[in-house]
Amino acid sequence: MNVSVVYGNLPPAAVEQMRSRGNDLKGNKFPFFAAGISSVIHPRNPFVPTLHFNYRYFEVQEESGKKHSWFGGGTDLTPYYLNEEVTALNYLEPFLFTFTGNLKSCYS
Repeated sequence: MNVSVVYGNLPPAAVEQMRSRGNDLKGNKFPFFAAGISSVIHPRNPFVPTLHFNYRYFEVQEESGKKHSWFGGGTDLTPYYLNEEVTALNYLEPFLFTFTGNLKSCYS
């Protein structure tokens, strides 16, 4: 597991990038706080999937005191043991055929 916490003042290039993406930041000095947590679990049992997660929080404050904040991240499970009867491809193929053609031929 990893945890990170950083803070400081946003550099001008970061402020301009945020403004170019539609964030209406007012002022010239922008203190920020960011924190993240991530983990990867590799179980010894091959029937238990690997677990990975990563979550982030970012906060920036305008000179007026108004704060803007964002959350991001996600989780995924990766199986070790392949069971042909329980693959996502077997379940999704009927739905994806009209969009991609014969999907199984791509993986055979």
